[in-house]
Amino acid sequence: MPNWGKYYVMFELDLHRLAVFYTVVNEGTLSKAGDSLYMSQPAISAHIKALEQQLGISLFYRVGRRSVVNKAGEVLYRKAEQLFSVADELKAEMDDLRGMSIGRLNLGAAVDWQYHLPGYLDRFKQSHPGVELSMSVFPAERVERMVLDRTLDLGFIGGESSKFDLASEHLIDDEIVPICSKGHRLARKIGSEIVKLEEESFIVREPDSESRRIANGLMEANGLTDNVLMELGSDEAIKWAVMGGRGIGLVARQSVEVELQAGLLKVLEIESLTAPVKLHLIYIKEKKMSAVQTAFIDMLSSSVALVA
Repeated sequence: MPNWGKYYVMFELDLHRLAVFYTVVNEGTLSKAGDSLYMSQPAISAHIKALEQQLGISLFYRVGRRSVVNKAGEVLYRKAEQLFSVADELKAEMDDLRGMSIGRLNLGAAVDWQYHLPGYLDRFKQSHPGVELSMSVFPAERVERMVLDRTLDLGFIGGESSKFDLASEHLIDDEIVPICSKGHRLARKIGSEIVKLEEESFIVREPDSESRRIANGLMEANGLTDNVLMELGSDEAIKWAVMGGRGIGLVARQSVEVELQAGLLKVLEIESLTAPVKLHLIYIKEKKMSAVQTAFIDMLSSSVALVA
């Protein structure tokens, strides 16, 4: 008979509470952890309190209104990371044994990817109909945190991740371009006509996005930092504002293909207001990939190589 007594502490430790704790440390605040786990802040607090009672030790100390992980919390976090890494390996190996007939892939993408990724998802689904695919769109910083939390299997962001534990692979190129409505005065400019950009109002993406970082560089280089009229949370919102005659938008070229074909918008081919965007795949460096994850990355890489 196996001696189950030595495993009692492991069984007593609530792994769900441990995962909540791990996410709180990664996210930095209860609010962000709640968003990531789809839980309320009181529920998060209750799980942390129960875990502390179970372990008989405090895991955080107070700094003003913030909770900061203490020495015991740091030790628990490192051990939890090792435990979840082993769980990743176990899941990946079971997936490999099961094969590609079934499985699940949870993906998170920054807005920069929303016009690129759906086509690849469809292609993968046709080849692997038994695999469940889920894609959610979040700000890039949250995508990074959720990959680190293991809430997401793979993440897709604009620009390279600066997180040490995350690997970044450059897959796709896009570019930020200026757009205007078909009735805008600049839509009728041709050839080498002089364009007085300082007379224009600009609509850009929200702060902290890769598109906004690039747009800021373009605006600064052209002396237009005071010409920002609106900050909006997506290229879709910018396109609607531009079509409404609000100003010139700075968006990804891929995002306006439909409107260009319909004659609703025009890309202004102004070199000084155009810049490349490098879109990246991110994942945990030390995490063992499942067969489904590996197959999806291979499909992406080969598809992109064919297009390039």
